Amino acid sequence: MKMRRAMRLAAALLLTGCEAAVVAGSTDHEADASRPITRVVKLLEDMSVKAKADAEAEDETFKKFQCYCDKTLDQKTTEIGNLEELVAATQNGIDKLVALQSELQSKESQLEADISAKKDSQSQAVTTRNQTREAFLKEEGEMNNTITGLETAINQLSAAETAPATTDAALLALTNQLKQASASKGFLAPKASAALLSIQQEPSASSVTGVLKNTRDTYISDRKDLQKAEVDGKSAAEKMMATMASEEAGLKVQLSRAQEALSNTISELSTKRDMLDDAKKDLESSKALKETTERSCQEKKKVIEKKKVLRAQEDAAIAKAISVLNSDSAFATFGSAQSTGKSQALAQFGVKVQRHDNRKLASGDHEKVFQLLQKLAHEGHSSRLARVAAFASDNPMDKVLSEISTMKTRIAEEAAADKKQFDWCAKEKTANEQSLQSKSEQVVSLQTSMTELENSIDNPLDGLQVTLDTSQRNLEENQADQAKATEMRKADNADYQKNVANLNEAINLIAQGTNVLKKYYDSIKKELALVQEEPTKVQDSDAPDVDTSAFSGQSEAGAQVLSLLATIQQDTEAEETEAHSAESSAQASYEESMAALVKEEDTLKTTVADTKKAMADTRLELSSKKSQLASAEQEHATVGDYLKDIESSCKFINTNFETREGARTTELAGLERAEGLLGNTPEAQP
Repeated sequence: MKMRRAMRLAAALLLTGCEAAVVAGSTDHEADASRPITRVVKLLEDMSVKAKADAEAEDETFKKFQCYCDKTLDQKTTEIGNLEELVAATQNGIDKLVALQSELQSKESQLEADISAKKDSQSQAVTTRNQTREAFLKEEGEMNNTITGLETAINQLSAAETAPATTDAALLALTNQLKQASASKGFLAPKASAALLSIQQEPSASSVTGVLKNTRDTYISDRKDLQKAEVDGKSAAEKMMATMASEEAGLKVQLSRAQEALSNTISELSTKRDMLDDAKKDLESSKALKETTERSCQEKKKVIEKKKVLRAQEDAAIAKAISVLNSDSAFATFGSAQSTGKSQALAQFGVKVQRHDNRKLASGDHEKVFQLLQKLAHEGHSSRLARVAAFASDNPMDKVLSEISTMKTRIAEEAAADKKQFDWCAKEKTANEQSLQSKSEQVVSLQTSMTELENSIDNPLDGLQVTLDTSQRNLEENQADQAKATEMRKADNADYQKNVANLNEAINLIAQGTNVLKKYYDSIKKELALVQEEPTKVQDSDAPDVDTSAFSGQSEAGAQVLSLLATIQQDTEAEETEAHSAESSAQASYEESMAALVKEEDTLKTTVADTKKAMADTRLELSSKKSQLASAEQEHATVGDYLKDIESSCKFINTNFETREGARTTELAGLERAEGLLGNTPEAQP
């Protein structure tokens, strides 16, 4: 179209030049600068030079633009690949956190159950200790009263030895006291009975005093043993309570840490999910921006290729016009005005627990019971059966039966105490072995968590550091792309302004040329209108026939020239309208691209800030895990040491429990046989 327009312009100018010569009727060349056509030709010459410069500049710009498109699309392809890997890695991290959350919730429930069981054990231990203390105080009080009574009796007898007249009275009083003691149901009755028997058999004051002193010393010794047992029991209970309290505190610490870890896991899971959503949005945005950029590059390339063809046509038209108008030096063809192409849409996306009485045994019965118990005591190495045998040798049947009953009760109590100690040792060992295993698992879990936290920061694929570096790099590229897009938009707009100015000037020149021709041909029309009739013809036949018709000149050709100039002016105005439309479209495309880039920039800034916060939170959690690991390792060592202490303190009961049980079974069997013998004696018959 431009070539045809240029050719029409050249033809119009040629005709205009000839007609002007006829009208003017001059054979010489007037000054070209004063003629409108000369100004048009001069403008065309200047536009031809500029068109060549514009073509070179446009070719250079196209090369840069093509390089930019290739680079941008490569970057977007890499960025999309990185985002797809980030989405996959983040989803994997979320799956791990969900599993960890379930594990921590189960651990939290187990720890709460363990703490409740530990509290129940402490309550039971306190109750048992209080009962033991009450029994001790009762027995110690009885011993103290007995010892005091014995010492009083000893003092009375000692005083009576210096006053013989009072000796019988003192012995009588002492005998009454001992009878009262032996008639009681306490554990002192057997010893009081033995002392009373001795006094009755040897009623002298000195012998009685000796018996009483021996009895007193026995009680004092027994009291010391009882007090020592109480002190040892209290110490063991306190140690056990301290251990249980320490274990409870440790469980509470574990619970607190498990709850903290659960809270952190839930928080991290939320952060990861947010990161996944952001990554997916970034991925979608990057894909959309890549498609937009690719489409824009292709469209721009088509426009530029089309402009190259049009420029080639324009160059051909200009060359032909110059060959036609070779009478004027180096005229350039009109039509070199350049339309502004669409601006490139530059986009870069960076893209969490029997009755008895006081009748004496016959001497034969004494001997049977004594021999039986003595035999069993010797066979079973039982000091208790030996004491009962000695007691049965010279005591009434009811007292012997009472002594046997008391001894059976003591044996049962001892068995219960042994069983309790044996069970406690087994329970403590099991519980602390489990605690040791739990501590080991906790250490491993913490070490695993620390490794995962370190990996979440330093993982070369989806670590926070890589995410931060990538986001910051993409942010810098985004800002550079904005600056580059703005620079290119300004350059395109400047070209558009210049092009429109050239088009306007061309339109003005065409209008001036049109006015010159129209004025000329209008003047011819006026002259023809003044002619009313033809001149008279000469009658002489010899006269030459002269054409006297009115002069019309090249009006028909002039009309054709004016028509061509009007068409050229319409084409030029249409080109100006097209330039305005292209500029508006380019500006809209630029604003759309800039809006996408600004949105991406905001997203990248948010990602950078969120990633920095996530890194700070992760490092803080890692520091906390290190402290927890040190504490867990210390607790593991403490539990291990306590297991060694339990092994040492429980060694005796664990080693001798069955032997002691067997001995007690033998003793009870012997005592029951003795009871059977005593039940068949005549004294036992009603």
